[in-house]
Amino acid sequence: MMSAKQLRDAQKNWLEEIQRRSGDNFTQMTEACNLYAEKTKQRPVGKDTLRHFFYNYKDASKAESRVLSDRVVFMLYKAYGLEPSFAPDMLYRMEDDKADISEYAKLCKQYITDVSLAQGIYRTDVAKSAGISDGDLSRLFNDKLPKGLPLKKLEAIKEKHKVNFPPRLRSHLEAKSDTRSELPLVGYVSLKSSDQIWLLNEREQRKIPVPDGMDAKRGRAIELRGPTISAFVKDGMVLYYHEPTKGVTEDCLDQTCFVELEDGTLCIKLIERSNRDGFYRLHSLIDGAIQESKIKRAAKIELIRQ
Repeated sequence: MMSAKQLRDAQKNWLEEIQRRSGDNFTQMTEACNLYAEKTKQRPVGKDTLRHFFYNYKDASKAESRVLSDRVVFMLYKAYGLEPSFAPDMLYRMEDDKADISEYAKLCKQYITDVSLAQGIYRTDVAKSAGISDGDLSRLFNDKLPKGLPLKKLEAIKEKHKVNFPPRLRSHLEAKSDTRSELPLVGYVSLKSSDQIWLLNEREQRKIPVPDGMDAKRGRAIELRGPTISAFVKDGMVLYYHEPTKGVTEDCLDQTCFVELEDGTLCIKLIERSNRDGFYRLHSLIDGAIQESKIKRAAKIELIRQ
């Protein structure tokens, strides 16, 4: 920690460097701060704040201990872009962080700092807006949360402040999702009387292990419920498929598929070509009945597991 005199000297050197680079005097620097304050709806900087700090003529007896507030330093930084090296609590550089914590924890630190700088508010204000306690924020930046914050907290910050996750964080989350060990069971079908699929609401859905051959990110599953006429098709069987794209791909032809019809109905059907343009022959798995319909999207059933 710097003493008040050391901090004051560092701040003076910083102000002099801003003046040298910009050519602005104290009045112009104050105006630059207040343009930023107006834009971000913050309290303006007093018209003599910088002058009194630098020349000490208001109270010479307190000259050595007079320092700029974090708020003023922050506005000067946003107005002129020159980083204040004496304010480590304001800035964070992930590449300089050598702490033995996860990459995700470091990305959490960087994102909160980025939002703080982008919005012109303190990290504590960013945290509070997402329901992150001061204690958890302190533990994060003091490397006491090696696994980082829950993703839902970062998503709450993103929603509140409309600052996108940076590419590095997005890449990390995408890579992490690609290695998931579970995929969602999204619905069920009963082949006793119908091959229509019924989707579960979010509360009813559950996660199940990813079998070999399935992409965890795109994989989906539906469950067979109730008895059927086939002794080999049993209650509780799970049918796996990959989230379908629009239309019908070649690998769906002559295969049992997850099918969405033009009217939004979901079902399990065997798909066959039709002589009618834009239509397909759909075979029922219950009684073999055939209908010709247009298909909005379809995906081959990749696996069936008990």
